[in-house]
Amino acid sequence: MHKIMVVDDEVIISAQLERRLSLMGYSVVGRANSGERSVSMARNLRPDLVLMDIVMPGRIDGIEAAGRILDETGIPVIFVTAYADDQYLARAKQVQPYGYILKPFHEKEVRAAIEIALSRRERERGVVRAIKQLETVVNMFDNAVVSLDDAGAIVFWNRKAQLLYGYSPSEVLGQRFSDFVVPDDRRNLERVIGPGSRAGNSQRAVERRVPGCRLITKDGAERPSDLLLFVHRVENERFTICLICEHGSTPVVSGAPSEEEIVPICSYCCKVRDDEGSWLPMPDYLGERCGLRFSHGICPSCLETYYPDVPEG
Repeated sequence: MHKIMVVDDEVIISAQLERRLSLMGYSVVGRANSGERSVSMARNLRPDLVLMDIVMPGRIDGIEAAGRILDETGIPVIFVTAYADDQYLARAKQVQPYGYILKPFHEKEVRAAIEIALSRRERERGVVRAIKQLETVVNMFDNAVVSLDDAGAIVFWNRKAQLLYGYSPSEVLGQRFSDFVVPDDRRNLERVIGPGSRAGNSQRAVERRVPGCRLITKDGAERPSDLLLFVHRVENERFTICLICEHGSTPVVSGAPSEEEIVPICSYCCKVRDDEGSWLPMPDYLGERCGLRFSHGICPSCLETYYPDVPEG
């Protein structure tokens, strides 16, 4: 049986609501008549849900009380109020309530709002558990693992990354990953995760390598590292998973084409079609896909063909 707490300064309304909730099969574990009292009771009683009036006597109203309850306990709150003015709605949205019911309310409306809120909360708990389990597994990896959002900002930083580079997650979350890379090496990284990058423009995951990228440790040292980047797009939002290891010990997973993969190449200009369908010059394709860098020159055969008057050497 789900436990519900009722917060309303009108005794008749709170008693009526308690009776209806009991008939619906819920257990009312407490009733409060002020915002301050509701926060204290929520901490002690730990209900599954709070039904909260907005306008009440005291130093804090129902909206502020709901924000404190959500921040401190994570208990969902449904507002039950006679007020639907824009100022109240704007403030109420800021604390992310699980519902907003206007008085006078109907029993079916209250029941539906409660069931939806409880179901949403259970799904969110499942997501949180899954994330914690995933973080536990990723923190056991031998490689540093970093997750980046569409703007290239760090949203996850595992334990190995902290050991290798010295920064705790709180010091790097929200910071641009490229800010921790030596300026001379940022260009290669930005080709993959920068705003103008084509990687991840389609729904297909794209794998890229940036070898020998020098990362800056917390003590200011430069640490050569090999980056293996997996660029994904979900619902038009791009994100990147980055595996980092010390230079020269790149994981077996590689961005280079496998023996079974057929890479489309133009027979005339030798451009290569990438995973997003764009045709790239061979150096650009190999640079993005395999992390190779090139210097430009001319071979003896071409020198003799195109510049026959130039002496060898």
